[in-house]
Amino acid sequence: MAFGHKGGDVMYSKKTSIINEAGLYGKSATKFIQIANNFKSTLFIEYEDKRANAKSLLGILSLALPKDSSITITGNGVDEKEAVDKLVRFIESGFVSEEEEEAIIGNVRPEEAIIGNVRPEEAIIGNVKPDE
Repeated sequence: MAFGHKGGDVMYSKKTSIINEAGLYGKSATKFIQIANNFKSTLFIEYEDKRANAKSLLGILSLALPKDSSITITGNGVDEKEAVDKLVRFIESGFVSEEEEEAIIGNVRPEEAIIGNVRPEEAIIGNVKPDE
């Protein structure tokens, strides 16, 4: 949803809800700002009557966002839509980043995800054949 504000600039905004049991704190808040900081746009997160810079850990933590918080993420800048959409996907995933999701369900064979490209027998005996 786009809307105008003072100065006539157009901003991009989306509403969503925190679904993670722990809310947006600590590690998840850190991941959130890391994603936000990949974009050039100015980004804000709004909750009730409070607004914080989405690129600031202190700002996010000051909102105290528990599970089921209804929030609005707003962007203003060259990549505002991409930024807001990516942050909303992160929130709606329960705080699984796209990179983590790709590692979990992407083109990674289960055995590679577990032991990192090492065949099970090599992982156990370290490239030494049993008869050596």
